[in-house]
Amino acid sequence: NFECARRGVMLVAAISTKHPITSIMVRQRHAASKPLSPITETDKDQKRRKAHRGNISNGVATKKTVLFAASALSAILLLTRYGPRIHYIKNDMPGYVMKTSPRAFTPVPEGNRKTFWFDGGKISFPMVRALRSAGFQKVNQMEDAQIVFQYRSNNLYDKLKPWQRLNHIPGYRHWNRKDTILDGFKAYQERTGSDLYFLPESYRLEQGQEEFKRRILEEGGLHLPWVLKKPDVNQGKGIELIAPNSERLEQVASSELDEDYIIQRYVCNELTWDGRKFDIRMFWFVASVEPMIVLYHDGYSRIGNGDYSEHDFKDTTSHLTTYTGLGEEVKDTFQEFEKRLLQHYRSSPNLRHIRDPVQHVRNQFKDSLGEFIDAFKDLNFSHPGRDVMTSENAYGFYGADYILDQDLDVWLLEPQKGCGMDEDYKFRVEMHDALFGGMVSTLEEIWYKQEAGEPVL
Repeated sequence: NFECARRGVMLVAAISTKHPITSIMVRQRHAASKPLSPITETDKDQKRRKAHRGNISNGVATKKTVLFAASALSAILLLTRYGPRIHYIKNDMPGYVMKTSPRAFTPVPEGNRKTFWFDGGKISFPMVRALRSAGFQKVNQMEDAQIVFQYRSNNLYDKLKPWQRLNHIPGYRHWNRKDTILDGFKAYQERTGSDLYFLPESYRLEQGQEEFKRRILEEGGLHLPWVLKKPDVNQGKGIELIAPNSERLEQVASSELDEDYIIQRYVCNELTWDGRKFDIRMFWFVASVEPMIVLYHDGYSRIGNGDYSEHDFKDTTSHLTTYTGLGEEVKDTFQEFEKRLLQHYRSSPNLRHIRDPVQHVRNQFKDSLGEFIDAFKDLNFSHPGRDVMTSENAYGFYGADYILDQDLDVWLLEPQKGCGMDEDYKFRVEMHDALFGGMVSTLEEIWYKQEAGEPVL
């Protein structure tokens, strides 16, 4: 019911004609029995994470995990703190509705209905095409537009009318930096007991220098590769790979650096794309914060520029997938990724315990996204109050980057507030048309139902 939704419900759905919405699942969060230390990795942790991923793949219910039992059940996920059981609610169960807010949402004035304003940037054109295709008309003044879209956030939150919708939500800085997202995940881990199986072992050196030093010098970390990252830069900048058993690793562990850095254990045994490093950029769409509705999209593949080797850490660019400035970088569809995933699966007898490798990977994407949004929902993905945001609802389009290892374990690199919308490949144009068209349709449906006081679902 809405009371649960109003207290913090999240939905994750697939924006895809191939994966229609077919089910809803509700689960309860459980408080941790004791605080947990920073995100570290031991042999016992590795075994637990493997079991966790297997449960996700095969639909086994656990207390700590958001579960997707099968591909048909992978469309929508509801998260709530209330209700101790896991429920599967199918479309064929009549009478199930998710009520909207008991208060009335301000109707859009007739003269402003189906209008939009955008920042004029070329990077915003995919959204503009979708709006025009849906019959929206561009207006010259932001204050006259029903939908406001700008690629970069310019603090318009307190300048909106109640019926307007902006594509930015206050509070994203809590997760859009490598240091603050690590802080948020650690607080979530202590609060819920989640093992955060999708995160590499991580330390914030400003706060955890002694712990990292102990890990390196006393607990075997010296024999592992690590990645040193500046917390406030993206696009492959501010990254240093540190080889195992190196003087540099001992130096980082033993001395304080002049800046606040994040250091993570390098994920080895990576799955490669024709011998090159690659990652997956998936998309997620916050369609509403009142109630919170989040939708998922598979995204696409990004392939690096050179031969990948886990024995050579001198050349950083061979360990990156984008922004190296080299022409060998390639992007490709998620469907092509599925083909390569199946090829790897068929040639790997040790993976036979996985029933469906594509769904196994997709479920981990969705599950980790669910954990992430649950961790930050009170800081970003809920309405902050009318004194901060004067509109009654908001939306946002974001991304997240993942890598896989050869065991088909998924690892979250980081979520992205500003996910590039370049159209350097034909498939990206086609993907954007389907993706943003679905976003506009979803926004309209939520909008009109809330105006009319009808159930959102």
